[in-house]
Amino acid sequence: WPLPNLIVIDGGVSQVNAATEVVEKLGLRIPVIGLAKRLEEIYIKQEKSFSKVLLSRDNRAIKLLQRLRDEAHRFAITYHRKLRRKAFLA
Repeated sequence: WPLPNLIVIDGGVSQVNAATEVVEKLGLRIPVIGLAKRLEEIYIKQEKSFSKVLLSRDNRAIKLLQRLRDEAHRFAITYHRKLRRKAFLA
C-alpha cells in the first residue's frame, strides 16, 4: 500500500507528539493531527509547537474526522472482543 497523506490520531497533544516521534524516527514526512474528544479539538503539530483548531459541530470536515474515529473504535472493540472470546473458549 502507498504511504498515507495524513495520519489522524485519536487524542490530543501527547498522542500527536508520540505519533510524530515514531513517524520522524522512520524517516517519513507525513503530517499527523489529533482529534481530542472533549470539545472535538483538532491538534496540529507545527515545528515544535501545536495549533488548536475548533470547527463548528456541523462542519463537514469535523463530521468526517468523527466518523473516522468512531469506525476505528468500532474496529478495535470488535477485534478485542474476538480475542477475548477466543481466549475464553481455549
